[in-house]
Amino acid sequence: MRGCSDFYRQTTGRSVTMGDKGSAATAGVGAVVLNVIVHGKTRKIKLEKVLHVPTIGFNLMSVGMMEERGAEVSFKGGNTIIKISYNVAACGTRKSGLYHLDMAALSDIAAVASLQHWHERLGHVNVTGVKRMIKNKDIDGLECSSMAVNDVCEPCMNEKAAMTPMPRAGGIRVTKRLQLVHSDLGGPMSEPSRGGGLYFGTFTDDFSRWTDVVFPQKKSDLLSE
Repeated sequence: MRGCSDFYRQTTGRSVTMGDKGSAATAGVGAVVLNVIVHGKTRKIKLEKVLHVPTIGFNLMSVGMMEERGAEVSFKGGNTIIKISYNVAACGTRKSGLYHLDMAALSDIAAVASLQHWHERLGHVNVTGVKRMIKNKDIDGLECSSMAVNDVCEPCMNEKAAMTPMPRAGGIRVTKRLQLVHSDLGGPMSEPSRGGGLYFGTFTDDFSRWTDVVFPQKKSDLLSE
């Protein structure tokens, strides 16, 4: 089942048997939060241990599994009612031979997620900014299940790191070769050099401006060139 999913983990070696006795592989399992309409009002229900089957084009719910988990499902007059602990949890209507849950439009809802997930979903925006949006209710449906965030966010470190400006020289030039050598390292490159190097390093003599370029295979090889 696909939809507004959260707490998702990948699975391997598991499949679902279809009505034609064929099988479809599952890609993961997680929790799904649905906005259903009951008696004209919108409410949230959370389904646990929901299987993600990418090859199935519909979201399907098993009546048998719902009964195993304590739900009561009834069908009458083209309508279905799902009760949990004698309370109506969701309703549905029969359309084209299948029963469809009465749900709010997906464009108006979003899955409840942790602050870390919202940070990632919103393109790694500043965590303080996400907290402010949640507090001020700037975005409809932006609900947070946990305020915990990772101590280190690798994408933020890789993409937002700023280079410290190089200090300007004090105006004193060197007086002989190799008294001062500037070096830089770049890579890894998407295509290796003819010698198999994935990096390039430069050495520039400050006095003569002579520059040498090397192509090491690893960063650690730079000083051995």
